[in-house]
This record gives sequence, C-alpha cells and structure tokens, in this order.
Amino acid sequence: MVPITGSSWDDDALQAYEAAMPGYEVVGLTGSWESTDALHCRTKGIADIGMLYIKHIPLLGNQPVQSEYTIEAEITAHSGQTIYADSVFLIYSVNSANWDSVLMTNTGGKNYSGDIPGQAFGSQIQYYLYVADQSGRNATHPFIGLPDPHVFNAGQPSLPELVVSPASIEVTLPMDESTVEQLTLENLGQLMLDYTISRQYISKSAKAYCTSSGGGGDEFIENVSIGSINNTSNQSYYADYTSISTMVEVGQSYPIVITNGDPIWSSDQCGIWVDWNQNEDFTDDEPIIVSGSPGVGPYTATILPPADALQGSARMRVQIIYAASPDPCVSSFSYGEVEDYTLEVNNNFVDWLTLNPLTGSVPGEGISTIDLSFNSTGLEEGDYYANVFINSNDPNQPEIIVPVHLNVSGARFIDLHVFLEGPFNGFEMNSQISGLSEFPLLQPYSGIPWNYNGLESLAVVPVDVVDWVLVEYRDASDAGSATSATAIGRQALLLLMDGSVVDLDGASLPSFDYSISNQLYAIVHHRNHLSIMSANPLELASSVYTFDFSTGGGQAYGTNSQNEITTGIWGMIAGDMIPDGQINNLDKTTAWELHAGLKGYHPADNNLDGEVNNNDKNEYWLPNDGKGSQIP
Repeated sequence: MVPITGSSWDDDALQAYEAAMPGYEVVGLTGSWESTDALHCRTKGIADIGMLYIKHIPLLGNQPVQSEYTIEAEITAHSGQTIYADSVFLIYSVNSANWDSVLMTNTGGKNYSGDIPGQAFGSQIQYYLYVADQSGRNATHPFIGLPDPHVFNAGQPSLPELVVSPASIEVTLPMDESTVEQLTLENLGQLMLDYTISRQYISKSAKAYCTSSGGGGDEFIENVSIGSINNTSNQSYYADYTSISTMVEVGQSYPIVITNGDPIWSSDQCGIWVDWNQNEDFTDDEPIIVSGSPGVGPYTATILPPADALQGSARMRVQIIYAASPDPCVSSFSYGEVEDYTLEVNNNFVDWLTLNPLTGSVPGEGISTIDLSFNSTGLEEGDYYANVFINSNDPNQPEIIVPVHLNVSGARFIDLHVFLEGPFNGFEMNSQISGLSEFPLLQPYSGIPWNYNGLESLAVVPVDVVDWVLVEYRDASDAGSATSATAIGRQALLLLMDGSVVDLDGASLPSFDYSISNQLYAIVHHRNHLSIMSANPLELASSVYTFDFSTGGGQAYGTNSQNEITTGIWGMIAGDMIPDGQINNLDKTTAWELHAGLKGYHPADNNLDGEVNNNDKNEYWLPNDGKGSQIP
C-alpha cells in the first residue's frame, strides 16, 4: 500500500514500486497525504484473520559442505482449515539451474521438514517454501517466493595456505656426483595457490651483521641500480633486500647508481660497502668510493670485486645519511636510510643447486613437488649453503625460506665381490696361506707384469683373509673402450673368504678418490689367476661403487672369462702361474715344476693351501690350459 496524492507522478511512482518488488501487488491509496509523508506514518497493517502463516529461519550466507541441508518451518493455518499434505513444498535451485521440489513432511504439530541434497563445495543454493490449505489460501516464504528466494553457499573457499616440507634439506655427496631431492608444497586452502621459486647461495647458514637504521621523513634511498638489481622503494629507515641479488665476476667492473628520494639537502652523503670475504664485517673490506657525495645525488660508483673475493653471496650495504660521515655500523641516525642487498660473486663459480619448476600452481587442497638437483662436480671438499625462497599468494605466509646445506665429501668407496677358483671350497674360499709366516705384509704386486709401486702394508694379517689382490680402475664410455690408456688408478687390497674386497683393516670398504668423466670399470688381478674386468660399469649409490663378479658368467668382460666354480657361482680362473695373462705349458714348466713339493707362499700354489703339489697341476692348470685373460 502506497500513498498517492493525485500528482502527475503517481503512475510513474507505482510502476517504480512494481518494478522494484516483483511478486507484490502494489496498491495506491488516496488520502490527506502531505508530500513529505512516508508510508509508515499513516498506514497500518491490515490483518488477514484467516492467514496462512509460515515461520522459518532461513539458511543464509556460507554453510558447511554436508550430505544434506535440512529446512524446517512452523506452519499455521489461522483459518482453521486443514493444510494440504501434498502441497507443502521446499523448492530449490543449484547454481541457477532448473528448480526442483521436495515434499516436506509433518514432523509433529505445526512442524514440517524437508532436505535439500548435499552439493559440491562452492555451490550456490536458492530456495523458498510453498504451502496451501483448504481455505483456498497459499503462502510462500520469503513472501514473494521465486522472485526473491533465500540464498546460501555450500561452504566458502578458504584462502591459499602453503605448507612446505621438509623445512630444511641437508645432502652429502662425494665430489663429482649428483642427486635430486624434493620439496613438497601442500596447499591447505581451497583456492588456487600460485608460487615462484628462487635460491640464494650463502657462505654459511647464518650471518650476524651489525645493525644500522636511519630516520626522519626526508632523504631516503629511492632506487638502487646495479646489474640485474633495479629496486625502487620508499622510506623504511632500514630495509633487508638481501633476497634481491645480481651476479658479479672477479676482474669485471659494475656501475652502481643510488637515487636520493628527497634530493634537496646538499649535506646528504652516501656510503656503499661490500663484505667480499663474507666474514660478517664490512669494515675490513676496502670501502667503495662514491661520486656525488656529499650532495643531493644521484650517487655513482664502480663495484670491482677483488681477486680474493670469496665465492658465493656477499652482502652489500647502501646508506644515505644527513650531515654525517657514512658508517655501515652506526646503529641509528636521525635522517636517512640503510638498505642491504646481495652480490653473488663468481670466482670460478660452481652452480651446484638447480630448481625445477621455478613457477607453478597448487590446486586447492592439493600437493605439488619441486625438484632440487645437487651437483658436486667442480666443488672442493667442504660445506656449501643456500636458501630456497618460496613466494606465493598465501596471505599469511607470502614467503617461506628453506635452508639448504650441501656437504661435499672427498671420499667415495668401492664394494667389489669376487671369488678365486683355486681356494674355493663350495661356498667360500679357504684362508690357509694368510696364516703362514711367509705371507707378505707388504703388497706383492711390485714385480712383473704389474710393476705396482704402492706402499700398502700390514702390521698384522686380519682374520678371514684369503690373499692380496690388485684392483685397477678404468674410466671409459663402454667396456670395449676401457683399454690401458683409460686407467686412472690402482690399489692393493685384501680378499676375504666370502669374496669381499676390503681395505687393509680387513673390514672397511676401500676408498675411491678419483674423478670419473665417463663410466667406471674395475679390473681384479691375482698372482696366479687370470685377471678379469667388469663387463658393465660399476653402479654408484650413496657414494659407493658396487660390482659382483660372482653372480654370472657374463659379469666379466669377454667370453668365458670366468669358470662356474659351483652351481650359480663364477670365479676367476686358476693356473696363470707365471703370470702373463695366458695359461699354457710355460706355467707348468717354469713355475709348477720349479716349486713342486715346496710349502709356503708360492705362485704355483693354485689352490692356495700353502703347498705346491699335483692337485695344483691336475685340478687347476690342466683343465684351464689354453685359456687367457680377455681384458681389452
């Protein structure tokens, strides 16, 4: 009901009401209205004694995602007539799709209930109630129903929330090795998380530089420009921009420009310092000579990394100070500003950490991974540090820093397994000769054909030792190319009863201190067995090169390079007593015949039992006569 005054504007006013209130009947009432009257001043409610009344507290706003949404109402037919049981409806639409209806049921007295089925997260649900009774009345809630329904959302998307694991990464690698670790990015929120990744090398895990801070609202550092750094900022008294960096190389010069944000004070001065030796002290490095200071700026200088600049991240401090000499460690001053940046010094730089991908997105409640590739090639033994920065649209934690530590160890190790045919007893090798008084405490491979001048020696012979072996290493692209020209080193080592090749303490894996350009192959030499070479490259895992010759005939390079000494186990071929890489009549006549009947540590003792007899000739030399080593 709308008051009208007979004005020429009445019709337009009624149309405006009807347009604004679809579903309502708009009635104009004449009377003694004043032009300033409002509807509530003169009109009162007109009661419908028999009204059909729906009392309902609507679901509005954001509701939790659930299996169903229960809608309850109290319905009163003031006419006293019965409510039609088949005409109490809950009518709803999801995401503005077609309308569906649910028949509400009486739950006792005037109470009715109906369920809207559960909807996907983020869905918008519109609904209204409709009821009719036998008096001919019908009603909706809200009052006009379809044109103005109740609206709620199934949940509200939560903002991105980033969790990064692990919180730090520590990797140990031998020199010239690589590995890949992963960072897991988990988005606990429901909206998409966007991220960028970067890394900054640092000389160690923490720095404790002196503090310095300006003040006032006048002069400040408006811009710093050097290399890839071009940072514009407002007054913040002190700003840590060490996450912003540029590469500099020893022997090259780099112009730097500092812009004063309030260039009207001629007493302003500018200072620049770089901690080239990364010892957390600006004062023991040569100060940078700044042009235009004192003055209003811009201030210019040339950054020239000295020859002894430490490889890695050097902190650069920039200061504008009013009417005072620049000082990197003045704790506070009245007018000016201090900013810190990072210069990545390339002094035979080795880029040991790469990240992939550098940008990406993590869906709501999803997980993504970042590969961190570590490469110790070209690094010396020692510790290396970096920070990995993950910047994202997480409003509460826009930047997460993951400390990274790479330890480069100088040592790698060799784990070889090999059997000798002669002393093999069916499941392991005998160790009689290592108990002889004649067993050498100094490596026995100094003579022809090995000519090895190593100084390996024993104070005492460890337990379970079968004999000395000489291991040679070759670096080649494939086994056929692993000729003597590719040899990179040799070691005299001990062979145990179980086939393990160990260091001189009788237990430890031998260390391996050579750089590999291609692939590593191993050769095992023994005093009276044919030498063999691995047919395949040694496998590297966790700083250990591993190879087992005994598991198959094809483990040694060549054809039939080993004998099957028991079912499924292969061993080096006995009988090369001279030794010259061939088993023939010379081994018999110049070695076995010369030592037959002797006891002790002799090359003609093929089975290594401490005695040269017919067994050495008939069981080992004779069946192997004509065989030869096949090392390329």
